[in-house]
Amino acid sequence: MESEWKEVAFNDLGEVNRGRSRHRPRYAEHLYGGPYPFIQTGDIRESNGRIVKHTQTYSDEGLKQSRIWPAGTMCITIAANIAETALLTYPACFPDSVVGFVADDNICDVRFIEYNFRLLKRRLQSEACGSVQDNINLATLSRLAISLPPLPEQHAIANILGSLDDKIELNRRMNETLEGMAQALFKSWFVDFDPVIDNAIVAGNPIPEELADRADVRRAALANGTANREAAKQFPAGFQRTEELGWIPVGWEVGLLSDFGNIVTGKTPPKATNDAFGDGCIFLTPTDYDGNILTIETARRLSENGEKSIANTRLAKGSVCVTCIGSQMGRTTLIAEDGFTNQQINSISPRNEMHRYYVLMNLRYRRDEIFAIGSSGSTMPIVNKGLFSRLPLLKPDEFTLENYDQEASHIFDRLTIANHQNKSLTKLRDTLIPKLISGELRIPDAEKLAEAALA
Repeated sequence: MESEWKEVAFNDLGEVNRGRSRHRPRYAEHLYGGPYPFIQTGDIRESNGRIVKHTQTYSDEGLKQSRIWPAGTMCITIAANIAETALLTYPACFPDSVVGFVADDNICDVRFIEYNFRLLKRRLQSEACGSVQDNINLATLSRLAISLPPLPEQHAIANILGSLDDKIELNRRMNETLEGMAQALFKSWFVDFDPVIDNAIVAGNPIPEELADRADVRRAALANGTANREAAKQFPAGFQRTEELGWIPVGWEVGLLSDFGNIVTGKTPPKATNDAFGDGCIFLTPTDYDGNILTIETARRLSENGEKSIANTRLAKGSVCVTCIGSQMGRTTLIAEDGFTNQQINSISPRNEMHRYYVLMNLRYRRDEIFAIGSSGSTMPIVNKGLFSRLPLLKPDEFTLENYDQEASHIFDRLTIANHQNKSLTKLRDTLIPKLISGELRIPDAEKLAEAALA
């Protein structure tokens, strides 16, 4: 470590205080739904170090029993998801299960401190383990000492690591846009039946009264040229009524999820398995779900022994996995390589690869429905393998499915590339953090590695 580095108590680097959320019960309705962002521990855990979105807001009444922290505040979770950190990119409130750190800019770069905390996370989690509620507090944080280089060097280190995080965030946002495109395409073809309605209008065929509003929208689209008349002629030009799904296009059928592929409930390697985890296939659990439509990495992978112990639950690349128990039920992702899941996940391996994106988007679109099915009459929400297999699924004709796969593949190819790039960038960033934070790696050398990865 360079001689000019020095150790400084965390408390001496700026303000360190807990968030505020004094009202009980915490979820009183009058506290929520206003203009003030309210950051929760889950938002921090899923933020990748930068809070750019939130799932809850405070009202004026909520703000009265809380506090607005400025942009640039480092948030540290001290309960639930312990020792997760992220920087606010906008002013926000957070509860007392989160500690806020506002850096003294004359002493430190808050980004450099946040990268330090990524290294400290395991130590802090270890200190929390075994406490009454598995948490840490201000006293725990006050005992921390941070090794600081001169401020210009802190800025340089933060800039190198930040450039990688910038690209990771840019890819994440692009993926959100691409997923929105995939969802819009699926909804247009298989929920709103836009091409079928268009063809019915062009052919002069009757349209069910229940679809009259949508027909008006499509007539306008045809009139102003935003709908493709010739492409619509490839689709059916009429509707038939079904008991299960109401009106569907003529020639399409209502089937079951199991008609599209092999249904598998995951399994965890038995405790007796020696060295079950290693560097083999991915092992997906509900905690690995980050909202991403594609999964290319998981927290743990199986060893050869682990794979052999649950070999009959192996999933092929392109399988669609759905959490089927608990409060996170119905979260859906597609695995980008062969893998396994635990017993809290049901999956389908499509028999025809050209059906994978259709099945994925269908199940992803129906998350609320899946949750409702699992919650009915059960203390613990669950969709077992039988219920999962029997989910009704619209079966379009093969020509339509093939055309949909061609359209969707363009979107998912871009998603896959961005996800693999983020995997590589994340690995490089996590390799550089300890070497830069300790002074082991020279800044010019790190800059070259980052520039090559971002080229």
